[in-house]
Amino acid sequence: MSGTFLFSFNSFGQETFTIEKSSTTKIDLDRYLYHLENATSQPQLFTEVVGLLPINRKHSFLFYLKNNTSDSVHYGLQFGDGYVHASNVIINIQGSNNKIPIRGLLNEVPINIGPQETIVVSFDVRELDRLNPRKFSAYLIPDKVLAENHHHLVATQSFFLGLLAFLSVFNLIIYFVTRWKVYIKYAAYITSALLYFLYYYGFLQETFPAVKEISINLVSTWYYSVYILYFLFLNEFGEYKKYSPWADKLLNVGIINKCIQLIYESILNPLGVEFIYSPWYKNTILGAEIILMSFIIYFILKNTNIRGKIVVLASLMLIIGAILGQLEFETSLRGTLVQLGITAELLTFSAGLGYLTKEFYTGQQKAQAELIDQLQENQKMQETIQEKLEKTVFERTAELEKRNKENESLLTEIHHRVKNNLQIISSLINLKARQSDSPETNEALQQLNGRIFSMGLVHEKLYQNDNIKTIQLDEYLAEISRHLLSSFEEKEHPISLQLNCQPVEMDLDKTLTCGLIINELVTNSVKYAFTPEQEQRQIAIELSKIENMVSLQISDNGSSAKPISGNFKKSFGSRFVDQLVITKLGGEWSVSGKNGFHVTIKFTLETNGTGKDQSNHHRR
Repeated sequence: MSGTFLFSFNSFGQETFTIEKSSTTKIDLDRYLYHLENATSQPQLFTEVVGLLPINRKHSFLFYLKNNTSDSVHYGLQFGDGYVHASNVIINIQGSNNKIPIRGLLNEVPINIGPQETIVVSFDVRELDRLNPRKFSAYLIPDKVLAENHHHLVATQSFFLGLLAFLSVFNLIIYFVTRWKVYIKYAAYITSALLYFLYYYGFLQETFPAVKEISINLVSTWYYSVYILYFLFLNEFGEYKKYSPWADKLLNVGIINKCIQLIYESILNPLGVEFIYSPWYKNTILGAEIILMSFIIYFILKNTNIRGKIVVLASLMLIIGAILGQLEFETSLRGTLVQLGITAELLTFSAGLGYLTKEFYTGQQKAQAELIDQLQENQKMQETIQEKLEKTVFERTAELEKRNKENESLLTEIHHRVKNNLQIISSLINLKARQSDSPETNEALQQLNGRIFSMGLVHEKLYQNDNIKTIQLDEYLAEISRHLLSSFEEKEHPISLQLNCQPVEMDLDKTLTCGLIINELVTNSVKYAFTPEQEQRQIAIELSKIENMVSLQISDNGSSAKPISGNFKKSFGSRFVDQLVITKLGGEWSVSGKNGFHVTIKFTLETNGTGKDQSNHHRR
């Protein structure tokens, strides 16, 4: 620091800061800052009494500045360090009857002191910040340094707040795309932090003057909402109810504790109750939170899940930034370290969410691909077995005509056993569904069970009929449809089934294919066609035959646009139906979204064909 500073004493014995020549650096005036109990009381040095001052009421301070040079000097007086707001300080600068109001985010006041002139700076602070009353300070800053500080502060704070705003909106958008609740909780946590820092940096007060009247300590109490949303996000991100039950319970304890603090401190603060600002109270709360967080981190680390490692890494960055922000660094550096800690934490969580989302969709796509491969393999196996069996029967028909009834009895038993085996598989799937807590898994198992029921019903029809080669398709489709609707148990708004099916006799292969198609399309209508408020719900199935051409129509009167949304042609179900219609039936199909959802399938009873151009067919 350049310049020589002399000391003199006024009538109260208070030390006066004397400017011998212009300074080019920031000067800390805390050692010259005095507290006034009342207008006639003896001033007391602020640094000696700050720990004894009541937090939740107004305080008066003053200090003297003397220009001992022969020229006028131009400085700026700055109060606080960006954590004390302009709304919290009322300034009167007295000297030659001069009074200047405070201005700007830096709480600065420009002053001019004439040659050999002494001015008295007196000001009132509405209330000291309960988080750290020692953060209040006063500085004498040259004009150029003040301008540089203002530019640096606004730039760093604007960048930090812009990053918070971007992450909040970005994660909100991802939530609406993925519908994963962790993103909406993450966006809520970031938004709460954004609002708090907008207030703490003074941007809200500059934009909305009415905010200046809110108690700074009441806002500090509302900061508990940031902790509550943070704990809710951590619990959703880590899925601790599944991976670490003790961490889940302790996080819920922390949420309840912060909710209780938020309520009773918001009530006690306006009443001026002092014990919530006392060191023993704050230290007790802090100690309990440290113990709680230590146990939470212990149980998180005890589980080797990648989610826990991400949580610990992000929390460690936040804690380091907060600790460094409390050390005796230069003011702007201290604030920057806090911002860096929060930024590192948020970016770590964002990267972790991106990794988990990628893993989720990769696993989902892999499972779908495996399911399609398994279905194709099962179909090929069934076709191979059926072809071999038919060939054997054909070659030996002449010499084994007398044993025809025995062979028919054997086939009936085969179908019976296949149906029983499929029933066992269905029971195992139901058992697995009851053990799973995942809605996505239960939904996939329910759809798989519907397909298995469709296949099992074909074999049941065959061994119950005298004719073991063909099945009445109209009866088969009616039974499948009724089974599907009963399995969804729509009690509040039941779905009516309208059947208009002409008698059509069909072989096992095409009957099974039609059953799988009905299973997919009826399930699709039940899940997506109807809005919650729709009362009249109807699904209609029509089956007709003209000469050798069969027409199958499935429709609903749903008012939801979801079944024909932009993702319709990309889904697994559309590809599955498309493969069945073209490859197995040798037919074609079309989709209409007018007045509900309508699918029309046409095919012949002749041998399957695969030579059609698949690009002209709809895919779901």
